[in-house]
Amino acid sequence: DRAAINIKLKNKVTRTGVVHYGIGGKALIWDINATPMVFMPNWQFLGSLQSNTTGKNTFSTFKDFFQSEYAKNQNWLEIPKLSTPSFSEKRYLDNVSHAGSVNTLKRRKSDFELKLNASVILDKFRQTGDEKVTYFLNDEDFGYTESTNNLFRTNQASLTLNLEKNTRKVFLKNSLKIEQEWRADQGVNIRIERTYNQNNKTGNFKISNNLHKIFRAKNNQYNFYSNTIWVNSKQRLSVNLDGADSTASPLQNLSHTGFSTHNYIDLSRKIARWFHLSTRMGADINLSGFMTELNSYGLRTDTTNNFKWNNYKTYIAGVLNVKTPKWQTILNLPLRYSIIDYKPDESRQNFKKLVLEPSLNLRYRSSQSTEFYAYGMYTNSLSKPGDLYSGFVMTNYLNLTRKATDFIDNHNYSSRVGITHNNVVLGFSLNAGYSINYNVQNQLAENDINTDGSNEINYTLKNNASKFHSGNLNIRQYIFPLKTSFSIGINLSKNESELFINRSFQRYVIQTVSPQAKISFNGLKWLELNYGTNLLRLNNINTAQRITNYIQSLSTAFSAAKNTIVSFSFEHSVIKNTQMSRNYFFGDVLIRYTLPKIKQDFEISLSNIFDRGSFETIHLNNFYTQQTNFQLRPRQILFRGRITF
Repeated sequence: DRAAINIKLKNKVTRTGVVHYGIGGKALIWDINATPMVFMPNWQFLGSLQSNTTGKNTFSTFKDFFQSEYAKNQNWLEIPKLSTPSFSEKRYLDNVSHAGSVNTLKRRKSDFELKLNASVILDKFRQTGDEKVTYFLNDEDFGYTESTNNLFRTNQASLTLNLEKNTRKVFLKNSLKIEQEWRADQGVNIRIERTYNQNNKTGNFKISNNLHKIFRAKNNQYNFYSNTIWVNSKQRLSVNLDGADSTASPLQNLSHTGFSTHNYIDLSRKIARWFHLSTRMGADINLSGFMTELNSYGLRTDTTNNFKWNNYKTYIAGVLNVKTPKWQTILNLPLRYSIIDYKPDESRQNFKKLVLEPSLNLRYRSSQSTEFYAYGMYTNSLSKPGDLYSGFVMTNYLNLTRKATDFIDNHNYSSRVGITHNNVVLGFSLNAGYSINYNVQNQLAENDINTDGSNEINYTLKNNASKFHSGNLNIRQYIFPLKTSFSIGINLSKNESELFINRSFQRYVIQTVSPQAKISFNGLKWLELNYGTNLLRLNNINTAQRITNYIQSLSTAFSAAKNTIVSFSFEHSVIKNTQMSRNYFFGDVLIRYTLPKIKQDFEISLSNIFDRGSFETIHLNNFYTQQTNFQLRPRQILFRGRITF
């Protein structure tokens, strides 16, 4: 969608394209991508048709169409996903994905460019595994084990029309986008005496328009932005229970309609030799309506919500940038005035606040290769839609949440100091830093956890604080004669937080230590070698739970014969805690041959050589551990090729 007509064509019409294809087994798998293209002096076309079952995430290819800077789809209700491994999705993503897009560009004689982008994604993937959750509460340990079979289906359609004019005197860009998302997810969680059958259906519709205009007045240049969006969402989560205590079949419905418009103007100018001033003035309006209804959840009556949430914000921000040959100082002083109007049923609540959120950034360059830096920032987070409601909402099959308190008014203080050193001549670089984040909240979640893992969450007005410390040191050395680089480093962190669990107030501390090292060798024309190792150790001070995860990886590529490249990659992972220890080995091999005359590549790859069927992960949280046995993709062979037309 960022293409422009800057190619000089020999012919009035040029047609080309490429088809990448792949097919293989165990179990039939495929990977197809066809891209036809047509170029004319004032018009161009690019299409794409994709389909794969190889674990490739299609959404990452189309992220520009479905991720908006100004608003993202929020799915309030969910079927919980299994905790996934930390390595590449291609080892575990069991998917069937199809996608298509049409992209055209037309240039008018008036210097206007029209761009049309239309896309469709049809995606589904399955998760299968077993999960064991153990709680450590008030000197009492309990938990549950269940098997999970999830199926997630997401279909998305997008249509974008861009109008742009960029000349010496005029810059105008307007983007109109229409998006629709359909989700139909299913989950089955089986325990010894109970089965949870879940269905979650979601429909999200969104229209947005983004305008950017540059204009000049009195020798100054102004940037004007206007971003407007309207959203409508309907979500439905049902849970049917089989087995013990299966009389309840709760059904949660939720609908949300929202309108927002954010308009602001930027001015930037140099006011002295080393002084640069930028200002921004704007207004942001958000109007939302929510309706929720929970049925058949025991004998509860406080299970409905019907409210309007309106947020009005005006602000002015000034950024002073002072830059000398050695020093740079950036002072940001944004001042905003917020009004939150909350209307549950016939009542009404109102919240107003004037907020100053300053930040300061300092940099000192002591030499051409060394720089010291420091920054500090204060932010004041206020309530947003969905942060206040009096009726319970079943967000998933285990969690029941109510936020019947007051408006959120959280204060966050963050700072960081560090040094960077980069000597290009010696091939040496160093990066070190320390940061601290201090967050003060005016609300505390009261978690009432039952022995079956279900959790009722109520929010109460109570100040609580959390701290996060982190530090890092990374050193890299490149040896020019050997074309080899070495790097070592370490990351440290400490997280302190306050929680209210089963009528007991606790302060939790989790410490993390993670050293790592890497070597890359490219000293021979026919050989490339990479080795890396990483150790992650987590320690929960309160529960005395420790997790260690050690990973080392080796990859190599070499020219075995003329026009032929062979590559191997291996990974060894060790994960353990006080109850278990697991060793895993993974391996892949790829052979690529290039036909010299037509320059076509053919590949054959074998993934998961050792046919590892599952991988066990352990996640350490404040008051529980989550141990997941995740099913992986089996050993598979894939043949790839390419056709150009």
